[in-house]
Amino acid sequence: MHDRFDLATPCIGVCDVDTKTGYCLGCWRSADEIAAWPDLDYDGKVEIVERLRARRRAAGKDRRRVNRRRQPRPNA
Repeated sequence: MHDRFDLATPCIGVCDVDTKTGYCLGCWRSADEIAAWPDLDYDGKVEIVERLRARRRAAGKDRRRVNRRRQPRPNA
């Protein structure tokens, strides 16, 4: 039973839609998937996450996004 658990949104705060694919460049969801997310049950969210993984793999971006930390500035 999964109703006590919830999946966090795949949103990473990079909200820009690729006009060619219609997917967000940050989370790889479509506008419909983004809008539906809050109302989906656990299984519906898992289904979307699996689609996102397949989309990233198909685009050659199968690795998770790596955050780049700022490098300290050299003393001037």
